[in-house]
Amino acid sequence: MKRILSVIISLLFVIGSVVPSAFASDDGGFYDRLASFSNKLYALAAEGEDKNYAMSPLSVYLALAMLHFAGDDGVKREIEDFTGMSADDFALTSTVVNDLSERSPGAYGGIVSELSLSDTVWFDENVDVNMEELYTMMYTLGCYGEKVPFARDNDRANRIVKEFVRNMTNGLIDRNFNFDTSTLFALVNTLYLKAVWNPEGELYVKPREFTTSSGDKKTLDFANGFYIPGEAGENDYCTFFYVEAANGYKMKLILPKEGVTLKEAMSKSSLDEVNSYSDYDKNSTENVKHFTRCAFPEFKIESPTPLMTVLKADGTLAKTLGSGFTSKLVKGTLAVSDIQHHTVLNVDRIGIEGAAVTSVSVAGSAYDDTVKIYHEFVADREFGYIITTRNDVILFEGQVTDPAPNVAPTVVAGDANGDGELTVKDVLLIRRVIAGLAKLNPVFEERARISGGNDVCAKDVLKMRRIIAGLE
Repeated sequence: MKRILSVIISLLFVIGSVVPSAFASDDGGFYDRLASFSNKLYALAAEGEDKNYAMSPLSVYLALAMLHFAGDDGVKREIEDFTGMSADDFALTSTVVNDLSERSPGAYGGIVSELSLSDTVWFDENVDVNMEELYTMMYTLGCYGEKVPFARDNDRANRIVKEFVRNMTNGLIDRNFNFDTSTLFALVNTLYLKAVWNPEGELYVKPREFTTSSGDKKTLDFANGFYIPGEAGENDYCTFFYVEAANGYKMKLILPKEGVTLKEAMSKSSLDEVNSYSDYDKNSTENVKHFTRCAFPEFKIESPTPLMTVLKADGTLAKTLGSGFTSKLVKGTLAVSDIQHHTVLNVDRIGIEGAAVTSVSVAGSAYDDTVKIYHEFVADREFGYIITTRNDVILFEGQVTDPAPNVAPTVVAGDANGDGELTVKDVLLIRRVIAGLAKLNPVFEERARISGGNDVCAKDVLKMRRIIAGLE
């Protein structure tokens, strides 16, 4: 029998258990409806996928929430029909984002879990934005508004958005969205998740045999989770259990039953059962307790999803993705020109790190007719300056007659945090890097490799400690 492994990351693929606030205990079924939409969207998007695949329904939902706000009544009705969510549900978006977002430091340093969500509306600089409506959108959805030169300097506008997404996803997503010069505004959601299995160290790894979908057998490193009370659950299509990470994040593993395809096991109805199941401990008694641990192969997945094509094929969003619509945000007739989605997911013996981005490009005829003339004011000779607060309280005043020449910064061997000196802080940082709890940019990584190796290692830590102690 082919043992085909499928993975659901709570909050990335389906909505899981990390919901710490009071809203979670009395959400009126919001998270159940969101999970149902997540599983519906996954089944649609994965229909033609026969290889490794990952997507983030939560990221797509939050992007659609922005489009729901920006669109007219027809767009709102279509998005509500497609998602199964109500207008009241979408009004809770800001609450949900705050509810889910968290960042938890570990007792031994570093971050043991983080879920970061951001929603941004990127307007072309020439668009006349209804600021009152934008402020309402920002309050309701917890989003931000920015202006970039989509029409005037398209390359620069795309670079700005690319860099923003890269920063918000901890460098996991580094791609150009190719918004064209007709873009009036782009709705962009980013999602970043990090959760370690064990704050005190990585999971135990043991080689095991894995059978691929084509029947090939491979010996791979399997991470072994901790024993958790309960036994695997099952439905008509699959058996399933989970491994738990810091702060309650879960990875639910789904194995198709004999004679069942992975696609059947990952159908919406099956996923709904898996994600809502909680009776893992049903066979335990006062005298007999069941415990189960998961073993899983380490994997990395990067998946673009042609979301515009997927949504058009479904047909529910015919007006939204077809004929034009209007918006209170900007004037004119608008049209969705593209919807993009991209997910990167890494699961290994240390934990989960994943990121997703969803963008909705909106084009149309919303430019105002004001003639805009751009100038440059270049201080290319001696000049004076005044530095003030936003209400013109003067903080600094002065003059520049001969700008100081560029002075190369002092490079200190072993200075991994860039503060110009080698201290115990650098040693602690390198230990976190070696443990996979932190990363260095290439410049600081080169400084940290003082033992002469190709990678930061324990020898660097020992040499740093000897230098600090004055032994070298």
